[in-house]
Parts: sequence; C-alpha cells; structure tokens
Amino acid sequence: MARTMRISDPKRPASGRRPRRLTSPLPLGLLLGLLMYWTTTAQAAEIRAWLTQATTPSDRPVDLIIELSGATASASSPLDLSGLDADFRILDRRTQTSVTIVDGQRSERYRLTLSLLPTRTGEVTIPPIEVGDEASAPLRLTVTEGSALAPIPDPAVPTMSIGEPAPSTVPARATVAAEVTPDEVRVGQQLLLTVRVAREGPLRAARLADPQPDGAEVVPLGEEHSGEIYERRYALFPQRPGPLEIPPLVFEADTPSAPGSGPKSLRAASEALTVAVQPRPAAADEQPWLPARAVGLSETEPSGERTVAPGEALERVISITADGLPASALPELPVAAPFELQVRRAPPELWDERTPQGVVGHRRERIYLTAPEPGRFRLPELRLAWWDTARDAAQVATLPPVTLVAGTTAAGGSSAQVQTVGTEARPPAPRGAGEERGPWLVPGFAILVYLLYLATRRSRRQDPASTKTNTPQTPEPDPPRDPRAEAVAAVRAAYTAGNAAAAREALLAWSRLRWPDDPPGNLARLVLRCPEPLRSQIALLEKAFFSPQPIPWEREPVWKGLAKEDR
Repeated sequence: MARTMRISDPKRPASGRRPRRLTSPLPLGLLLGLLMYWTTTAQAAEIRAWLTQATTPSDRPVDLIIELSGATASASSPLDLSGLDADFRILDRRTQTSVTIVDGQRSERYRLTLSLLPTRTGEVTIPPIEVGDEASAPLRLTVTEGSALAPIPDPAVPTMSIGEPAPSTVPARATVAAEVTPDEVRVGQQLLLTVRVAREGPLRAARLADPQPDGAEVVPLGEEHSGEIYERRYALFPQRPGPLEIPPLVFEADTPSAPGSGPKSLRAASEALTVAVQPRPAAADEQPWLPARAVGLSETEPSGERTVAPGEALERVISITADGLPASALPELPVAAPFELQVRRAPPELWDERTPQGVVGHRRERIYLTAPEPGRFRLPELRLAWWDTARDAAQVATLPPVTLVAGTTAAGGSSAQVQTVGTEARPPAPRGAGEERGPWLVPGFAILVYLLYLATRRSRRQDPASTKTNTPQTPEPDPPRDPRAEAVAAVRAAYTAGNAAAAREALLAWSRLRWPDDPPGNLARLVLRCPEPLRSQIALLEKAFFSPQPIPWEREPVWKGLAKEDR
C-alpha cells in the first residue's frame, strides 16, 4: 500500500488550515462616495398640489396651489404647466418661499399659487405636475354653468301654486354700462375697466361675461352689490401700441314666466370701447419699462455701515412696490458690488395686491454678499428707473449706499465689532451644484470613513487561526499611507456624488497638503496657483456656487489634474 507522506509547513498553523486573510478593504474614495450619494438622494424634493375648491362656475377662477418641499426645493425648479392650457386660462401667479433649519439641516418650501379660469364646463382633470422625477397626484374639478350674479329673490312675487293665474309683476329689464379710465395710455400701462349692470324686476341665473380684448392682459379686481346695481372691475394691461378694442360686455339672465311655460331669456350688452395705446417714449429705450403710478424701493435694515465676519454673508432684503403694475412685470434689481465680494441671490418672492384702484405688485429679493478677506467695501446706491404715468415723465427710485465692513478695518488699526449672520441667513446652493448640508455632515463623513479604515487595518493584522492556537504570528507591515492620494480620492468621490460643498472641502484639504506652509484659504486663491486646465475646472466649481443658473461643474475630471500636480 502506498504511503502518503505529509510535509508540514512551518508557516502553517497546527490545525492544517490556511490562515484566513481579509480581502482588501473598499477604497476610501468609494466609501465616501457611497455615503455622500446616500445623503444626496435621501432628501429629494417632494411636490404636492391641491385646489381651493372642488366645484366652481365657469366664469369664476379657482386657485391651484403647487408646493415643493425638501432640501432641494427651489423656485428655479422647472415646472411643466403645459397640461393646464387645454382647459384653463392662467389669470394670476403668486409665489412664496420659506426656509427652515432644524439641527443644522436646511429645508426649503416653495409655493406657487395659480388663479385658473376654466374654459369649458363639466368634469375637468388637472394632470400631474412634474418636477424632476417627482409628480403630484391628478386633480378633478367640476365646472358648472357660470352664474356671475347670484339670483336674488323678489319679495313682490308671491309663491304661486299650479293652476293659479300669475300675478302682475314689474317687467324685467337690465342695462349694461362700461367705462375705462384713462382713455389713452402707453404700452404696459394699467387701464381700469368698470362694468355696471342695472336690473329691474325678478331675474334668475344672471351671468356677465368677462372682457376678452385682443392684445391685453386682464386681471379681475373684484365686484360689489348695491341694491339693484351690480358692479365688476378689471385691470387691463395693453401689450402693443395702437387702438385697443374692448368688445361689448354681455349680460344674460332668465325671467320667470307663467306656469306651464318655460323661462324667457333676457340679454343686454354694453357699447364697445376703444382706447388709444401709445408706444413707450424714446427716452425710456435704454432702461426697464415700468409704467406705474408709483414705484418704491425699501430695505429691512437701515442704510449706513454693517459689519460681518470674513467669510460670512451679509443679507440684504430689498423690496420693490409698484402701484399699477403686476409683480410679474418687475425686473431683477441691478446690484453693483466691488469685484472682491461674492454675490449670491435667493429666488425672489412675487405677489399681487388687488384693490378697487388697481393692481399693486410686490417683489422681494434676498441678496447675500460675502467678503473672503477683511476689508471695507462700499456698495453704491441702488437705482431703478420707472415711468410716472401721472406726469408722463421718467423717474428713478433709489436706495442709499451701504458700507460693508468685514473683520478688522484698516482705519485707526482698531478691530471692528463683528456680527455673525445666523444660519438662517445663508442662501441655498444653486441647483446643479448640490445642496448645502448641515455643519456636521462633512466632518461626520470624514470621521466615519476614518473609523472604517482603522477597523479594516486592525482586522488585517489579526489572524483568527493563530488566536485560537496561541501560535505567535508575525504581523504584516501596513502599506505606506499616501495622504495626497487619499485627498485626491475624496475629491473624485465628491465629484461623482455631485456634492459641491464636499468637493470644495476636499479641494481645500488637498491644497493644504500641497502647500503646507502657505495654503490657500478659498477656491479663488487656489485657482491662482493651478495651471490650465486645472485652473478653469476649479474656477467652474467656484462659479457654480454663485450662479443663478445650474452649471454642470461635476463633469470636469479635476482629480486627474490633481494627481499630475502631486507627481
């Protein structure tokens, strides 16, 4: 019988089993990327939509409220409203933005209110409103026949039973009168249209059609009842020069008749109106065209000197109020600032105030200015040109200049008092550049990844088989650590996850390793020390933080240039 000889291996444990070796740990950059991706996708925006009422007459608008909430909600989120065109006409838009911060986590809520006028009767379905991958639920609205004037019982008509002769009543009559003021305007200037219906006798199911002039925007202002007089008001905004024709406004109602016969129809109409619309004057060609009765600028904080810490943001809350213009016509404020300051804007808040005298538009802007270095910066006065419709002359609304003091001033060598802007005053990062997270997330990620890294290193040094048999094992030497390679991996993971805040921190961490004696304090300084194309790639990320439009900064392979710099 052949004998099998077993030759023992002195490096092998007595049990005969090979020591189990731990497979190589996940790369540090991959772990960081997975964690960042989880937090980025876990806080996506949510969208809701609802109607203020489930049933409305065809000549009455209904409000559709669309609300975006979550960490990525923004007024710049693209909403597809094309599905409303088939069954509705949008009369008005109002927006509202709110920000909440809980435990360092920022969340926004953006609300858009649309005033919709149905264009047909019956069951109408509002399709889902989509933003990104999210969509609201479809809504149903019942549109009944219009009844602009509610039926008013006539106490002179007694209750009749079938077979009795109809008592004598006053014949039903109605007249419609319409007037517009002023009778001559400029393009975009507000016109006030007043329609009065005088009724006499019993009427049922009364209705008055809204004006539909060609080439003008119509905004309902309200209505009044005074005995037998019904009055309705509108604001009209002509969109082009030339004669503006306002067709006759038609009033219809039913009149009661004798038993056994159907109701009779009553119809009355106003006269057609014509308004002369003049073009904008040549003196206003080089500026925004804002024809209004009055325009004002206001700011929540008084003018003068304001102090912040270097790197912190100064928040300016500035409002525009225009008497005789809707909010949608108000432009973005032109803010001039020294080139050393970083300027960022939050989405504006727009709303209209409807009064019997017309529309008053409001626009509120939040502007954030950051000084990376200590210094004293003068912000010039704000100027907004507008056209005074009462005087038919150009006017300018102004705000006085503001001085921003960041940190220690050079004057007198004294330290200025530093006021830290609260967390609530920080604006959101732009869409496409990732959302700013709470102050604990980025260092928390670093600590968690570092603990995972230490745990895997410790596991690799341990030999489970040798522990059981008390056989001494020679620990394998740890691979040499390359801090710069780890920093480059962190940059790549941040770009892969689309997290702009983490990408900025990782780039600054790499720069501290690259220039330990004189590290740059921000991305703007880092750009000056890097060659092309690395300089343009990092500058693109810096620009994305302050651009009102999304910038695809994450598509640039910055890590490749960093690796070349480390060679």
